Amino acid sequence: MMKKSAFIVGLLSLLLLSACGNHNDQKATVSSQKTSSKASVVSSNRSQVSQQESSSAAASSVQSNESSNASTKMNLEEIKAGNYSSLQGHWRLKQAVAQHKDITDSSESSLTISQNRLTTSQLTLDANGLKDSDGTHAVTKRMENGALEESLADAAHVAINWSVTFYPAGTTGEYADAEHTNSENTIVIWTSNMSSTDVFVEDNGSDKESTTHDPSWNDQKDQELAACMEQFGHTMDQSYERYTGDHELKTYVGETYPAALKSTVVDGQKGQIGWSPTGKGSYAYNVVAVYNHNPVPKSQIGRITYAFAFHNGQPVVLVDQSTNGDPTMQVTKNDKLKTAFANIADNR
Repeated sequence: MMKKSAFIVGLLSLLLLSACGNHNDQKATVSSQKTSSKASVVSSNRSQVSQQESSSAAASSVQSNESSNASTKMNLEEIKAGNYSSLQGHWRLKQAVAQHKDITDSSESSLTISQNRLTTSQLTLDANGLKDSDGTHAVTKRMENGALEESLADAAHVAINWSVTFYPAGTTGEYADAEHTNSENTIVIWTSNMSSTDVFVEDNGSDKESTTHDPSWNDQKDQELAACMEQFGHTMDQSYERYTGDHELKTYVGETYPAALKSTVVDGQKGQIGWSPTGKGSYAYNVVAVYNHNPVPKSQIGRITYAFAFHNGQPVVLVDQSTNGDPTMQVTKNDKLKTAFANIADNR
């Protein structure tokens, strides 16, 4: 008899994004903007291991490739040398902040990474340094607690300062999720221009919408969402008013909810969205809650209106920041609010 062997394998699961809506044990954390004295970061690498299943005849080995829904390892030593192979893939914007205000839903920031270059609309980072509108700057590379921050070597002599920080999944940081832990590989790009920060996370292709949710809505869930939005507004320095079902909710651009839902454009069409207190109406988007922020004083950012709804049984958070014409809603880019609503909907 051949000797049976088995290798025990564990793959770290990516933590779900959480926020104030993870009401059992979490409050929303919305990060404050970096200033020119940038916050330090910490990180640690995830490990990959191989798997082998035993049989009565022989042990068959399984290669140590990660499954398709897991992020690849972020190789900080290669990144320091200008090799970004471990970062190649699709990166999505998780959060954007400017002048201490969240601008995620209006931001068009994007990140592209090739083997030898990291590129946004404003900078290019490669083995030669960081290139912006003022030319190419040498960078200093600092490792701290396993994290890698690259910043301008001539920071004291430039008009616009930059830093790019690499956080492997499982590390802690200012723009992390629950308990300040990054559930995904994360890249944070900071600039002193308008005190802006863009937070990008690796899109590993997992289907986060495949979970079955309970589309029913009740007073308890409504109260939990109200507490979540109160905390969210506090951390964002915004004041949100909600439609309670008793009095109409008015925006400073003249819309009145829930009546405005009839003329709201979603997916390029009107008539797709409507008020449904239980979440089980006949609309494509059944709205269970509406929250609106009117700026004081009025600013270029304008109002922010969130509609919390169920679409095909799935919780979805829509946002409208339009200032003229028909109200137009689209799915928010704010992962924290989306996860919060999903957690409340599922009684998590």
